[in-house]
Amino acid sequence: LDSAPDRALPSIVYNKRLADGLDLTHSATSTFALTTHHLEGAILVDGAPVHPAPNYNWFMYAYAAGSAVEPWFIAYYEVPLVSASFKLRAFPSTYTFALWLDETFGPDMAGGWYVIDSSLEVAADTSMMIELHTAILEGTLLIDGVPPVAGKPAGVLTLEGSTGWYQRKLVPDEGGAFRVRVPQGKYNLSFAIDATTYPTYATGRQLLAPHFSLDQPR
Repeated sequence: LDSAPDRALPSIVYNKRLADGLDLTHSATSTFALTTHHLEGAILVDGAPVHPAPNYNWFMYAYAAGSAVEPWFIAYYEVPLVSASFKLRAFPSTYTFALWLDETFGPDMAGGWYVIDSSLEVAADTSMMIELHTAILEGTLLIDGVPPVAGKPAGVLTLEGSTGWYQRKLVPDEGGAFRVRVPQGKYNLSFAIDATTYPTYATGRQLLAPHFSLDQPR
């Protein structure tokens, strides 16, 4: 499948097996009967339903693990955010589901894939609530002991943890203060300086803090 955003079906499906041993040495007409189940739930951020957003589509990645009789496949859902609730359709399998996060889900939200469930079996109509609990990291960035150039990108903060992998471009204020929102968890924090703002600096990810706990605002 490769189609427009939809309220139920994936917009892209890759590597889904339709048939075995299909003979195409001659012209043929075939019918492929695909079965789906309802996948129903809602998106909550810090206990509240996410606000509808006109002209915005939220993205969900679904990786279906292979088995002895079926290969793996991937489905991408692109769903108009007309309400916090959703009712999708999914092929039978056991999935890893991940939601793409951005500022639609909260101010200062870092962008990245949030792992909803790493092993959810869809063998019948299934409920899947997406409950996102966030924490805010507030800090001060100094480069060679002084605040970065105000109003310009200083670089990219990367947070890698068990809930996902996120990045946020930092544009600190005059004192170097910044603010980033991410799902609660423990992270390895690293920073890569912006080569345009700082053209004489070598760029690359510099580890700031390993195993940094963000289970509440700090």
